[in-house]
Amino acid sequence: MIDSGAVAVAGPTPEHAAAFVTNNASHAVSRKLGYRPDGVDRRVVRGMMVPDGRLRLSRADWDHHRTVTIEGRTPCLPLLGLSST
Repeated sequence: MIDSGAVAVAGPTPEHAAAFVTNNASHAVSRKLGYRPDGVDRRVVRGMMVPDGRLRLSRADWDHHRTVTIEGRTPCLPLLGLSST
C-alpha cells in the first residue's frame, strides 16, 4: 500500500505511506527509498484487526537516497512535446 505518488513529488512537507507490518518486501523497498517508520495504525481486513506500519519520507531523506538514472529517454522526448536536442 505504498503511495507511489509520494516518491515522485517528495516536496517540502513529509510524504506518508503505509504497508501491513507483515509485508517485509514493501518495507524493504520503502527503506531503500528513504522512508522511516512513523508508528502503527490498526485496520480491519476481512473482519480481523491487522497492524499497518506507517512510513514517512522527509525531503531531506528523499534527497539523501535519490539516485535516479534515466536511460533511453531521447527517443521519448518528442512524445512528451520536448526537443531531443
